Amino acid sequence: MSQPDSAVYAVLGKSMSDALFSPRRVTCWRLKPMEEPTANDYQVEPHWVRDSLIGQLTPQMYGVLQFVLLNNPDCYRLDSVQVRSPYFPRLEFEFVKRKTTIHVVVSLSDYSWSVIYDDKCQFNYNYVDKELIDRFCQIILSEELK
Repeated sequence: MSQPDSAVYAVLGKSMSDALFSPRRVTCWRLKPMEEPTANDYQVEPHWVRDSLIGQLTPQMYGVLQFVLLNNPDCYRLDSVQVRSPYFPRLEFEFVKRKTTIHVVVSLSDYSWSVIYDDKCQFNYNYVDKELIDRFCQIILSEELK
Protein backbone atom coordinates (compact mmCIF):
# COMPACT_ATOMS: atom_id res chain seq x y z
CA MET A 1 0.00 0.00 0.00
CA SER A 2 0.88 3.65 -0.10
CA GLN A 3 3.47 4.99 2.35
CA PRO A 4 3.53 8.57 3.63
CA ASP A 5 6.10 10.98 2.29
CA SER A 6 8.10 13.12 4.71
CA ALA A 7 5.73 16.12 4.58
CA VAL A 8 2.73 13.94 5.43
CA TYR A 9 4.68 12.03 8.09
CA ALA A 10 5.66 15.33 9.74
CA VAL A 11 1.98 16.30 10.13
CA LEU A 12 0.65 12.89 11.19
CA GLY A 13 3.49 11.67 13.38
CA LYS A 14 4.52 8.06 13.95
CA SER A 15 1.46 6.46 15.58
CA MET A 16 -1.13 8.04 13.27
CA SER A 17 0.98 7.32 10.18
CA ASP A 18 1.44 3.71 11.24
CA ALA A 19 -2.30 3.15 11.73
CA LEU A 20 -3.38 5.05 8.60
CA PHE A 21 -0.85 3.50 6.22
CA SER A 22 -0.74 -0.07 7.50
CA PRO A 23 -4.12 -0.74 9.12
CA ARG A 24 -5.40 -4.16 10.11
CA ARG A 25 -8.85 -3.15 8.86
CA VAL A 26 -10.75 -0.15 7.53
CA THR A 27 -14.49 0.08 8.06
CA CYS A 28 -16.77 2.64 6.44
CA TRP A 29 -19.88 4.24 7.98
CA ARG A 30 -22.56 6.64 6.73
CA LEU A 31 -23.03 9.62 9.02
CA LYS A 32 -26.14 11.59 9.85
CA PRO A 33 -26.86 14.73 11.86
CA MET A 34 -28.49 14.37 15.25
CA GLU A 35 -29.32 17.28 17.52
CA GLU A 36 -29.47 15.21 20.72
CA PRO A 37 -27.53 11.92 20.39
CA THR A 38 -28.71 9.12 22.65
CA ALA A 39 -26.54 6.73 24.64
CA ASN A 40 -26.91 4.17 21.83
CA ASP A 41 -25.56 6.56 19.16
CA TYR A 42 -21.86 6.57 18.33
CA GLN A 43 -21.06 10.28 18.04
CA VAL A 44 -18.14 10.84 15.67
CA GLU A 45 -18.21 14.63 15.86
CA PRO A 46 -20.51 16.96 17.79
CA HIS A 47 -24.05 16.33 16.46
CA TRP A 48 -22.86 13.79 13.86
CA VAL A 49 -23.47 10.11 14.55
CA ARG A 50 -23.09 6.86 12.67
CA ASP A 51 -26.14 6.13 10.60
CA SER A 52 -25.31 2.76 9.08
CA LEU A 53 -22.41 0.46 8.39
CA ILE A 54 -21.44 0.39 4.73
CA GLY A 55 -18.84 -2.32 5.20
CA GLN A 56 -15.18 -3.20 5.39
CA LEU A 57 -12.91 -1.83 2.68
CA THR A 58 -10.55 -4.10 0.79
CA PRO A 59 -6.85 -3.22 0.80
CA GLN A 60 -7.25 -2.00 -2.80
CA MET A 61 -10.10 0.33 -1.79
CA TYR A 62 -8.39 1.90 1.18
CA GLY A 63 -5.19 2.06 -0.89
CA VAL A 64 -7.01 4.48 -3.19
CA LEU A 65 -8.07 6.58 -0.19
CA GLN A 66 -4.49 6.56 1.10
CA PHE A 67 -3.15 7.66 -2.28
CA VAL A 68 -5.62 10.44 -3.18
CA LEU A 69 -6.25 11.85 0.30
CA LEU A 70 -3.92 10.72 3.06
CA ASN A 71 -0.63 10.79 1.15
CA ASN A 72 -1.16 14.06 -0.70
CA PRO A 73 0.73 16.88 1.07
CA ASP A 74 -1.57 19.42 -0.62
CA CYS A 75 -4.50 17.95 1.38
CA TYR A 76 -2.88 19.14 4.62
CA ARG A 77 -3.68 22.82 4.30
CA LEU A 78 -6.67 25.08 4.25
CA ASP A 79 -7.86 26.31 0.88
CA SER A 80 -7.49 30.06 0.38
CA VAL A 81 -10.97 30.12 -1.19
CA GLN A 82 -13.60 29.02 1.29
CA VAL A 83 -16.54 27.08 -0.10
CA ARG A 84 -19.85 28.64 0.89
CA SER A 85 -21.46 25.35 1.68
CA PRO A 86 -22.45 23.90 5.05
CA TYR A 87 -20.31 21.27 6.66
CA PHE A 88 -22.07 17.96 6.09
CA PRO A 89 -19.80 14.95 6.75
CA ARG A 90 -21.02 11.98 4.72
CA LEU A 91 -18.55 9.19 5.44
CA GLU A 92 -16.38 7.97 8.27
CA PHE A 93 -13.48 5.65 7.55
CA GLU A 94 -12.37 3.88 10.72
CA PHE A 95 -8.73 2.73 10.53
CA VAL A 96 -7.79 0.13 13.15
CA LYS A 97 -4.34 -1.22 13.93
CA ARG A 98 -3.81 -3.06 17.21
CA LYS A 99 -5.15 -0.75 19.92
CA THR A 100 -5.06 2.37 17.73
CA THR A 101 -8.26 3.60 16.11
CA ILE A 102 -8.33 6.65 13.84
CA HIS A 103 -11.41 8.12 12.20
CA VAL A 104 -11.13 9.90 8.85
CA VAL A 105 -14.29 11.92 8.19
CA VAL A 106 -15.03 13.21 4.68
CA SER A 107 -17.44 16.04 3.88
CA LEU A 108 -18.41 16.16 0.22
CA SER A 109 -20.35 19.41 0.68
CA ASP A 110 -17.44 21.69 1.59
CA TYR A 111 -14.55 19.52 0.32
CA SER A 112 -13.04 19.00 3.74
CA TRP A 113 -11.74 16.09 5.74
CA SER A 114 -10.89 15.56 9.39
CA VAL A 115 -8.83 13.15 11.41
CA ILE A 116 -10.15 12.16 14.82
CA TYR A 117 -7.73 10.39 17.15
CA ASP A 118 -8.01 9.86 20.91
CA ASP A 119 -11.55 11.27 20.70
CA LYS A 120 -10.20 14.65 19.53
CA CYS A 121 -10.25 16.27 16.13
CA GLN A 122 -6.58 16.52 15.21
CA PHE A 123 -7.18 18.72 12.16
CA ASN A 124 -9.67 19.69 9.49
CA TYR A 125 -8.35 20.51 6.02
CA ASN A 126 -9.60 20.86 2.47
CA TYR A 127 -8.86 18.08 0.03
CA VAL A 128 -7.41 18.91 -3.38
CA ASP A 129 -8.71 16.39 -5.88
CA LYS A 130 -12.43 17.09 -5.46
CA GLU A 131 -13.64 15.10 -8.47
CA LEU A 132 -11.64 11.98 -7.68
CA ILE A 133 -12.59 11.92 -4.00
CA ASP A 134 -16.23 12.57 -4.89
CA ARG A 135 -16.21 9.67 -7.37
CA PHE A 136 -14.51 7.37 -4.84
CA CYS A 137 -17.06 8.25 -2.13
CA GLN A 138 -20.00 7.86 -4.52
CA ILE A 139 -18.77 4.36 -5.40
CA ILE A 140 -18.51 3.52 -1.70
CA LEU A 141 -21.99 4.92 -1.05
CA SER A 142 -23.55 3.03 -3.94
CA GLU A 143 -22.09 -0.39 -3.10
CA GLU A 144 -22.85 -2.76 -0.31
CA LEU A 145 -19.37 -3.80 0.85
CA LYS A 146 -18.77 -7.26 2.18
